Amino acid sequence: MMNCASGVMYEADVKGGRPSIAPEKLMRAMLLQVLYSVRSERQLVEQIQYNLLFRWLVGLPGSTLNAVSSQLFCRDANEINDLAVR
Repeated sequence: MMNCASGVMYEADVKGGRPSIAPEKLMRAMLLQVLYSVRSERQLVEQIQYNLLFRWLVGLPGSTLNAVSSQLFCRDANEINDLAVR
């Protein structure tokens, strides 16, 4: 399933769009959202940008500021959800 998700999500990268978040990192972030009761994806992105523990658990580098934008996260999360429904 993850290989299929990777192919669909990275098509925009080939066309010159913004780089997508790796599906594995996206799934880790969504798991943190459930475990830590983060109410929205926007708040989750804020926590990932602010909290080093969240960044480490997701697998993002600690030195990169604004590594994840909320629009990109929401777009990629919706694509993962659509693939899960199929």
